[in-house]
Amino acid sequence: MNTDADLRKKNIRLGLFILAGTLILCAGILMVGNIHETFVKKIRIYARIADVEGLQAGNNIWFSGVKIGTVSRLEFKPGAVEVTMRVDQKVQPYIYSNAMVKLAKDGLIGNRILVIFGGTPGVRTLQEGDTLRFLQGTRTEDVMRTLEQNNDNLLAITRDLKILTQKLAEGKGSAGRLLTEDELYEGLLATVDDLRVASAHARSLLASASDVGTQIRTPGNLVQTLIGDTNVSVSVKNAVSRLENVADTASAMMTELKSAQADRNSPLGKLLRDTATGRQLESAVNNLEKGTALLNADLEALKHSIFFRRYFRKLEKSSRSR
Repeated sequence: MNTDADLRKKNIRLGLFILAGTLILCAGILMVGNIHETFVKKIRIYARIADVEGLQAGNNIWFSGVKIGTVSRLEFKPGAVEVTMRVDQKVQPYIYSNAMVKLAKDGLIGNRILVIFGGTPGVRTLQEGDTLRFLQGTRTEDVMRTLEQNNDNLLAITRDLKILTQKLAEGKGSAGRLLTEDELYEGLLATVDDLRVASAHARSLLASASDVGTQIRTPGNLVQTLIGDTNVSVSVKNAVSRLENVADTASAMMTELKSAQADRNSPLGKLLRDTATGRQLESAVNNLEKGTALLNADLEALKHSIFFRRYFRKLEKSSRSR
């Protein structure tokens, strides 16, 4: 009896030990494999992606830096791959229906993950069965292709720069000659000095022109009056027109005088060329002067005459009254 009882106790202890080990093993598996998430309530949402770039079922889904679910299934659809995502129901109030999803990597060379981002507060929140819009990001292949193109361009630029510096060192081309020939360099300096002097003269000329413009704009200036006053401008035009007419008349008169002078038979020609006619004209002028003097003396005598004295007095009074 004692032997059977001891055996039974040993079996019970062994069974309890095995049960405790099994429970510990299950708890460890659940903790390491995150199988406990199986019991968390989730909702299914979808996204259509043209190229999943290695995304697989079981990859994680992140939102605001927090893991909120996993990819449950990948299924081909016309022109795209439909990705089914299972996310925690507790984050549903914080994700809006117009949020977007993009592909990313878990670390530098880690597995592909999906990142949910964006959304506008005020629209309805995410619901079971919603399809999020996918945002195509920059792929690694595109980055590598761009880097290759940049490397090719950099190589071509380096090659051209090498050729250019070699020509400069050999003194070829305009820049090379400028670097190696002292005479060309000195000539360029002299040209620059001349340009500096010309620039100074130009500034002085512009300053003078500005002063002239200021004087012209000064009210009361003759030029300002001529430019701004319409009446003065019309008067000047009329005066110039009259001067032109006078000049034309004088020219015609001079032409006639020249032709009359050239003709010996004309009065002017005889007066200018015939000496006898000149003496006669001078004698006539002298006689007129003498006659005028005698006439003045006779008039003075008439003033004092008894017969005409009253007449001249009346004439003097009438002139004074006027």
